[in-house]
Amino acid sequence: MKKVALLFVLTFALATSVFASPNLQESPITNTNQSNVQEDKTGPVITPQVVDPLFNTTLAGTNSTSIFNVAGGYGHVKVFIKNTGTSTITATMEHTDSKKIYFSKSIAPGSSLDWRSFTDTPQGVKGGQYVITYRAGGKNMSSQAWGLSATNNNEL
Repeated sequence: MKKVALLFVLTFALATSVFASPNLQESPITNTNQSNVQEDKTGPVITPQVVDPLFNTTLAGTNSTSIFNVAGGYGHVKVFIKNTGTSTITATMEHTDSKKIYFSKSIAPGSSLDWRSFTDTPQGVKGGQYVITYRAGGKNMSSQAWGLSATNNNEL
């Protein structure tokens, strides 16, 4: 009798999980904000906007790099660097193909850099490969850096 009850419970649990599970597919991160809400005859229509994570780098040692690719159409970029160490870090972002330097900034200990491409490049950055180099003048770094790109600057 216990085996029959156990079999019934397991069968019910399996059937419930199969029918209750949504169809999960991998998708990019979406951001919904007021700039993409529009009205139609039936009410608000929300158009999701796509954000593409580029890198997440823990900075340690005397120098480090983040290498990433900006896809075409995702030229609005945000780079955030938090210096939790005791040495000033110099970060330089360069487009690999054209050798164009988008920024070279110093980040003091305890400070952070929140760089957004539309401040300097309103139309967005070029698609392609980028490298950010981090240097601490021969001293050890303790920091975190991450970046993301979007199709529109208000998504950052």
